[in-house]
Amino acid sequence: MKEKIQNWLEFHSSVLEKFPKPFYAFIISCVFTVFCSAIYPLLISKIAFFNVFGHYPYQDFIIKHANLFGIGMWLVPLTIFLILSLCCVGLHLSNIKRAYN
Repeated sequence: MKEKIQNWLEFHSSVLEKFPKPFYAFIISCVFTVFCSAIYPLLISKIAFFNVFGHYPYQDFIIKHANLFGIGMWLVPLTIFLILSLCCVGLHLSNIKRAYN
């Protein structure tokens, strides 16, 4: 079992040495996810306190549905991370096909 894992890691390591683009894309997606999780509450607060001629049209809606926006604190970055990770895995798989076919 240990040898299979070691062979699997060596195989993927050799592919990433030849084509490092998926690794860099994954690192960028991790940084972008952290950035999105930091920006999300600021964006929601800016939308809540958006002033149009002395009125705050979105404030009542955001306060009424605050629990859903709290779930969004986890759901939005997680969704972004999953989508970008799947793109990186697809890029890695295409590099495997390109390297060994």
